[in-house]
Amino acid sequence: MILIVGGGITGLLISRYLNDAQVIDKYGEPKNSLSSLWNVMPPLCGELKEECDSSANEFVKISEELNVSYSWKIILRTPPKGDKVLTPRETKEVEPLLDSESEIVGKALHVNGGDLLLKLSKNVKTANVTGIEVKDNRITSLKTNVGEMRADYYVFSIGRDEGGLFRGRIALDGLKGHVVVAPPLGMKNVLLIEDRLGVEGEGYSLLNGDSYPSNKWEIDRDQVDRTVTIFSKYLKKVINPIEIRVGFRAVSRGNVPILERIYDNAILVTGYKFGWSIAPWLAKRVKDMMRG
Repeated sequence: MILIVGGGITGLLISRYLNDAQVIDKYGEPKNSLSSLWNVMPPLCGELKEECDSSANEFVKISEELNVSYSWKIILRTPPKGDKVLTPRETKEVEPLLDSESEIVGKALHVNGGDLLLKLSKNVKTANVTGIEVKDNRITSLKTNVGEMRADYYVFSIGRDEGGLFRGRIALDGLKGHVVVAPPLGMKNVLLIEDRLGVEGEGYSLLNGDSYPSNKWEIDRDQVDRTVTIFSKYLKKVINPIEIRVGFRAVSRGNVPILERIYDNAILVTGYKFGWSIAPWLAKRVKDMMRG
């Protein structure tokens, strides 16, 4: 049996790729993955562009298998930063809601992440890991708030390591962000407006862009107001939020994915700020490591 600690998108995909796996999560739901824009944007992935490309293709495959809606969109940035500038008129032809200079950054995949997470997380158990028992460099059991749990192999697909399970082993920073859920606004593309991002799916709009060090779950109204103000200004629309979601990114000091065998029978995977973007790639790497 394989025990996966962490029910976010990466942990859920690892479970999908493995047989005889049980996922446990502190909250019983993918809290941080629900607070995402559910985009894969390879042009913004830097050195991991190839991994983002492969993950986008895998998300398409999974979405089709599970009957989850997805769409390819243009990433449109305003104000532009490059030299290939679209005039306001040209911008309006690409994105009717915008009447300003912009630039096309590339293509992005948007997945209905809420539906995907729901379909992937049907068998997740709620349990909070409070300690790890180790003997001869092998985990023998996990201590949890619902009792002791044992497995042959363990995968930790965790966020900020709030319980300090790996304190001293890894250095992670928790970056807090908000997602404003609003009714459809008519956005055709992924919009990168100033320092904020917006995208639209079937029946919803998602807006965010703030990311800063914090460990508090409380909603920061200043950040939310800034997001709403920027999109209202550029789209010339009144935005009435339906819901405000708070999530955290666990970011390694080098902003590279942490993917390592921490015990003979345990793998740790975490640490990349665009976790959704490379989740399928990470999940497949874990599978390969376990085979090895």
